[in-house]
Amino acid sequence: MRLFSAVIFWLLVLPIYSQADTLMVGLEGGTIIRASEEVRYRIPAVGKPYIQVDGEQKFPTDQVVYFQNEGGYFIKLKHAGQGRDRFLRRELEGKRISVYSKERNSPGYYVGGIYYADPTRQTWNYYQKDGSEVKSLNFANLKLDLADNPGSMQKLEEVKKIRFWHGMAILVGAGLLIAEFSQAPDPGDDFPILGTAGFAVIAATLFSSGGKKRRMWEAVQVYNK
Repeated sequence: MRLFSAVIFWLLVLPIYSQADTLMVGLEGGTIIRASEEVRYRIPAVGKPYIQVDGEQKFPTDQVVYFQNEGGYFIKLKHAGQGRDRFLRRELEGKRISVYSKERNSPGYYVGGIYYADPTRQTWNYYQKDGSEVKSLNFANLKLDLADNPGSMQKLEEVKKIRFWHGMAILVGAGLLIAEFSQAPDPGDDFPILGTAGFAVIAATLFSSGGKKRRMWEAVQVYNK
């Protein structure tokens, strides 16, 4: 009976301890605020955004370095601009490099003076090496920060090759489009062969760009081993 009671006790208590370990806010200066119930990022209709702890305490985002809740671990991107602090969600926690992401709505566009909203969302990736500045995850930055790891550099060389061939393909597609629109129209030709081929080449290149992102992630993972 005692064993059964002990098991029930720990089944009830452990979730509380584990939740307390994952609900926290890190402030400028190193202070850590731990929550017992919830941590929320709030954007009021009037005023500046803030982090709310257990429905009571409020911390302006300019005082917050990071926070963690049931949605994950979020770090502030400094100098985000646009008058609002941006928080990035951690996607990979590595020994030396951690990767973060931020989703944003794609910008709309104007056609004939009418604005069309684009419902798609874009994911922007960032990384942080050894707790230093958060940087955009791109080829140029990784080439500098991963230079001391041959395995990572090999992955980046693959990215470089993909970029080269993608660039060549876009040039070919653009050349086909120019050739299509520059030639004299043929009344008997109802199917624009060159133009269709140009669009197809460019579209295929854009849709296959995920290979570059995947190899950059692999370069980071190799670095963390």
